[in-house]
Amino acid sequence: MDSITIDGRKVDLTDTISIFEAAKVADIYIPHLCSHPQLDPLSGARSLDKVYQGGRVHHGEEGQEFEGCNLCLVEIQGTEGLFRSCKTMAENGMNIITNSPDLKKARQDALAVILESHPHACLLCPQAEGCDRKVCSVNVPEQERCCSQFGNCELQKVAWFVGMDMGLPPYKPSSIDIDDGEPLILRNYSLCVGCLRCVNVCRDVRGADALGFVIEEGHVVVGSKEPTFRESGCQFCGFCVDVCPTGALTDRLDGVGERETLLIPCKNSCPAGIDVPRYVRLIGKRKYGEALAVIREKV
Repeated sequence: MDSITIDGRKVDLTDTISIFEAAKVADIYIPHLCSHPQLDPLSGARSLDKVYQGGRVHHGEEGQEFEGCNLCLVEIQGTEGLFRSCKTMAENGMNIITNSPDLKKARQDALAVILESHPHACLLCPQAEGCDRKVCSVNVPEQERCCSQFGNCELQKVAWFVGMDMGLPPYKPSSIDIDDGEPLILRNYSLCVGCLRCVNVCRDVRGADALGFVIEEGHVVVGSKEPTFRESGCQFCGFCVDVCPTGALTDRLDGVGERETLLIPCKNSCPAGIDVPRYVRLIGKRKYGEALAVIREKV
């Protein structure tokens, strides 16, 4: 049977898998942000010419390949350079190293690029474990303080694993407001790290394909394909919220009973409470009996 060695541990290859997947089989952690168990790292997302973030339009060159977070780098003994483990396939006889001074430095450099456009006071605060989250004891500006995901943030955990150079570039607060104008999902674009998990899960798992990205001034900018998420075909399923590694996408705190009101406003407004969208879909599919049943339920 083919096998590779990762950090001195032999891993049998029963299938064609990446180094990253082989490490998971061996219970060896490789830091990452753009990879997720539900997503294919080889799906090959490419940039659009523009995306929308609320009322803002971001432009870029169409067709550029997503380079990844570059945190899952590894060394292959006998081969020069560092390799992204999520996109490098495991081959028989490979000897993989996941922890070395060169890897640590490369990961810290990649992390610094991510944190340049993401609030990171929470990662360096000496009071992080004992803070009351109301008054900042070290006078961090309000727009840079800990978000609601503090303590449950994947970026935070990855950063602590990788280790941070105390000379991190200063955070540059953006003028992007929180987008709360759409149902069910709250979007804080200043917390987005451009991992594309939301883009890929929307396209490859949910099939809505409502999101995209551009590369603007060297940074990945994620947004909707049309000015609003409704126009983009968003189904407000929440899959993007589930895979987001930061507080960029969170559930709005709407009451449980408001979900149907937000998603099917015409049903809520109808005096008879008839599910008009469902009725129209059934008529379109010539399922007249089922369509009539929708009306009989309420009449």
